[in-house]
Amino acid sequence: MDNRKVYTEEEMTEIRQTTSGWYKQDPSGALLFGRFYVLNANYELHRHLADTYTYPIDGWSWYESEELAKAALGIVDPPTAEETVNTLLADLDDAQLAAMKEALRKQDGY
Repeated sequence: MDNRKVYTEEEMTEIRQTTSGWYKQDPSGALLFGRFYVLNANYELHRHLADTYTYPIDGWSWYESEELAKAALGIVDPPTAEETVNTLLADLDDAQLAAMKEALRKQDGY
């Protein structure tokens, strides 16, 4: 049976603006993604038939977004460089504040 669907340019553009599709975490931890289809020697998964399958199929499941897939698979993104810098600055500020409080305590004879 031929399950292929030909999408219009408009449909393809709309679909590409989303992150919905099949997701699977491979043994190395990488997140695999199939937007329109997943094909291999044993099965084919086609987007227009996504609601007809029983999941998971060989580890693949359909999610409406990458965010939902990561949440379901327990994948936590590493912090961005900006988040890392902000965390370091916040820690530095806390350390500086603690040192200042200690200096004030000593000055006041505590």
